[in-house]
Amino acid sequence: MNEDAGITRIDQSQIKPDQTYFRDNLYDADGTLVGQVPKKSYSSEEEWHKEMQEQANDATPQWPEAVPFKDLAILELGEPEWTVRRLIPKGGITVISSPPGLYKSFLLSHIAIVCAMGDKALGEYETQHQAVMVVDEENHKNRIARRIKLLTDQLDLPIHYHIAHGFKVDDEQTVKELIREAKDKNVGLIMFDTLVRIHRQDENSATAMNLVYQGLKKFTEAGITLVIAHHHRKQGGMKTKTSDTTAFAESMRGSSDILGMVDAHLAIMGRKDESGAVELIAVQTKQRDEELLKPFKIKVVSEAGKISFVYNGEYDEKISTAQEAQERMLVILQDDNSGLSREDFVKSLKGIAADTSIRTALQQLTRDGRITAKTRSQLRKEGIDKGEGGSTTKFYFPNQGDEV
Repeated sequence: MNEDAGITRIDQSQIKPDQTYFRDNLYDADGTLVGQVPKKSYSSEEEWHKEMQEQANDATPQWPEAVPFKDLAILELGEPEWTVRRLIPKGGITVISSPPGLYKSFLLSHIAIVCAMGDKALGEYETQHQAVMVVDEENHKNRIARRIKLLTDQLDLPIHYHIAHGFKVDDEQTVKELIREAKDKNVGLIMFDTLVRIHRQDENSATAMNLVYQGLKKFTEAGITLVIAHHHRKQGGMKTKTSDTTAFAESMRGSSDILGMVDAHLAIMGRKDESGAVELIAVQTKQRDEELLKPFKIKVVSEAGKISFVYNGEYDEKISTAQEAQERMLVILQDDNSGLSREDFVKSLKGIAADTSIRTALQQLTRDGRITAKTRSQLRKEGIDKGEGGSTTKFYFPNQGDEV
């Protein structure tokens, strides 16, 4: 055995039975590096040390050379690839966020099922047929099983679940293991429910969330698409206009870096439709590969013991505001049959509907025959209104003006 400059060189004849020889290195049974065994003969110790140093230099990662502008300018670009067309880019990170209780986990399960079947998401958006893995650190097995039974009768789908297994995206070893398993099962899409449950960082810290991003990026570098459920900050109702995508983006809980690290973001809010049923409003606040979709409605259909989610057209903010104003006006008239003026409605709906929306709603309700409009001059002739002037109009339920 010869020693020089702290490096031990061992002759082949000196290797013991319980030692392991790997890439010129010799290890004891416990994994301790003993020394190095050259594969060939050297004329001197200096020659051997020189080659060892060259091997070490070759193994050192080199800083990549910058790409010239021209190479990028002439690059042939194909169409963007999608896991779910216009919603979830292939090989990217997509976050779906909402307040509690608005079917966020159901929507993730719906997307997993349609991708595993190759069906359209929401009956509207084409999907890439592929195996899916769901990492759920928030729900227990029974709840997930009930959700599956409500969504589909199909049993033989290529969807694989990790339920409360303690996965953490900021743990390098568990990330490697999950990527390896996904590759073994030919999984192209992994869904995480929810973001806050899969890391140990402070979600309000940009520095901490960058560590989370580094873990997530390992999946996309391996060619795996990610969809992540996330919560909104606490707030009551849909107070933000759907046209204000920045406000919807900022409704996500935690650091603004969360929005910065994702390729697409879909915010889900809820409202009551004309029948009083819950209707979901989807607002796309970020999409790197395409123009943003206009906000759209998702109908939650519950029938025959099943739940389904169906695209229900674009969400027209102006029309919806007027519809909401109409419903509120009818409730107000139910509580007061003495006749109300437009100014009365403006006061009652202050902060809820603008003057123009109230005017439009009153006109529509009158045309539809749902309310009756009478001018002050008409009411005076009927002996109902003794006030001065004749321009003010009051509104009633049909025939109620005659009963006052």
